[in-house]
Amino acid sequence: FCLSRGLGDVYKRQPSAPTIWAKDNEGNPIEIDTQVANRVIGISYRWMTIALMISALVSYVFAELNLIEAFFSIPFINWVLIGAQIGLVIWISRAIHSADINVLRGLMALYAATVGITLSFYTLIFTSESMVNVFFSTALLFGGCTAYGYFTKKNIQGWIGWLMPALIGIIIASVVNYFLQSDMITYIMSWIGVVVFAGLAAYDTHKILIMSSMAQTEDDEQRIGLMGALELYLDFINLFIMLLRPVSYTHLT
Repeated sequence: FCLSRGLGDVYKRQPSAPTIWAKDNEGNPIEIDTQVANRVIGISYRWMTIALMISALVSYVFAELNLIEAFFSIPFINWVLIGAQIGLVIWISRAIHSADINVLRGLMALYAATVGITLSFYTLIFTSESMVNVFFSTALLFGGCTAYGYFTKKNIQGWIGWLMPALIGIIIASVVNYFLQSDMITYIMSWIGVVVFAGLAAYDTHKILIMSSMAQTEDDEQRIGLMGALELYLDFINLFIMLLRPVSYTHLT
């Protein structure tokens, strides 16, 4: 929230005339209206913050009411929860241009709630102090990366060329390690994951600015901003989890 407010003040000081922010894949300059970029990035940060608050609230309620063990004792609930989360992300991504904007917001809130249930499980493993420390570390790292993605004059769209293969590698390694149960692999992949999701935070912020140049109406701005919020939310949550895992490894060691 503080980051969005702080960057919002910077946006207000930007000139209202179109400014060259980036270049497309062919190297052609893209002009982005700073007022439109202000509104779109504001929507993204606002809904990312709302989603994080929903996840934190749901996680807190599950922990306080001692619902975690009872919920996760339901057969196959982990797979149901994972399937629901993947399905919601796909649904939002495909419906972002066609569905009613309020429906999309509701799906975003529902997705954040399911993530909150997942995160509540971590309260059984870590102390509140550890989770708070990791959260603020995540916020600082995420804030620095997303600020870089906004302010940089470099074309960082090419980052996806190594970020996506690295992300796929992490997913494959996680599936393999599900059967191997190796703490060392988890530890190594976690730090690789920190680098990947930090890079994605900068890349996605930069992409939101570029996408804002495509907005022709207020509805376009809302949809681009909401999709950007989902991407930034995913970056933050995964960065948080990746930073939590080394804490777990150190504790077990």
